[in-house]
Amino acid sequence: MNKNIKRLSMVAVLSCSLFGSVLPLMAKAESPVTVSEKPETKTLLITAKSHLKGSLVPYDKAIPNTGSIDFHYNGESNGFVDGDVGYLVFTLPKEFQQIAHHSGFKSAISGHFTGPHLLGSSTHQYTSSDFDVYSDRIIFKNPNTFFVGHGKYEADITINYGKLLKKYPEIKIAPNFDGYEFNTGLYFDSAPWDVIKEPIVGDFTATSVLEGPAVIE
Repeated sequence: MNKNIKRLSMVAVLSCSLFGSVLPLMAKAESPVTVSEKPETKTLLITAKSHLKGSLVPYDKAIPNTGSIDFHYNGESNGFVDGDVGYLVFTLPKEFQQIAHHSGFKSAISGHFTGPHLLGSSTHQYTSSDFDVYSDRIIFKNPNTFFVGHGKYEADITINYGKLLKKYPEIKIAPNFDGYEFNTGLYFDSAPWDVIKEPIVGDFTATSVLEGPAVIE
């Protein structure tokens, strides 16, 4: 009888000991894991506006350093952007499709972009690896953007098409008596958790019509 009581006592002690050891593990295993059903939005643009100004110097083979187009783009927005990469897209008029197809057209393009950064505004000089050229557009990739409240963007782009025409006079750019229409827009590479992809009010698109009838004298 005494032996049975001792055995039962030992089993009870061991059971309590094991149960006490397992309890913390059970608590850890059963503690709820916090998972956000709606991931936090990292980018939200409430308002946006932009402007594009262009100037044209027609190409004249008898005059050096002619044949260039200069653009100044500026945009503003209210909201916040946390690290999104931006793309500045220039849509070319149809008259520029032939020259845009030329392999040397990319070397005729230069410019820089200034945008809000973590420690204030920052200017980035475009290199050939920062943009791609297609028959109807040029797409510039901008650095990561950071701002809370009010953000400003500026870009200066030059297309020195005259140096290409001087080297390849067979390239043609048709005249347009209504002017040459260039469109531009700033777009952000929104993350999957960004609920709203575009500004709520306004946008970053703008148009500049350069006076015709010709870009070649």
